[in-house]
Amino acid sequence: VGGLTAFDIATGKILWHTKAPPAVCGWGTGSSDLAAQYGGVSCSPAQPAAVALIPGAVFSASMDGHIRAFDAKDGKVTWDFDTAAHPYDAVNGAKATGGSISYGAQTIANGTVFVTSGAGGVHQPGNALIAFTVDGK
Repeated sequence: VGGLTAFDIATGKILWHTKAPPAVCGWGTGSSDLAAQYGGVSCSPAQPAAVALIPGAVFSASMDGHIRAFDAKDGKVTWDFDTAAHPYDAVNGAKATGGSISYGAQTIANGTVFVTSGAGGVHQPGNALIAFTVDGK
């Protein structure tokens, strides 16, 4: 399952390592029909998506649908949000749901962190694009 490791690029020295937090899947511990058909597991603590960085924070998403911010100095989790815990009202009036986050990095622009939640293939499906801001707007 791994985790996150920071190292000094000049020396290769490991600065810190944080194990992947335990999986807490908002949809429960069952697998999607497609995952079950092909032997995949929907609920996992794996962090296969690329990380995104801003000064002081490393954002990493996981198969259990969580997006987390880790302190860039020591790797401690400073923020955690379960994107799959409930449905969302989309801007077009439809309902969106989160799921596994298994591809791409989060996008950070103008003080907003954008997260795509819901994987294809043998992971927990979903269709949410969620925007987080410091002021919650």
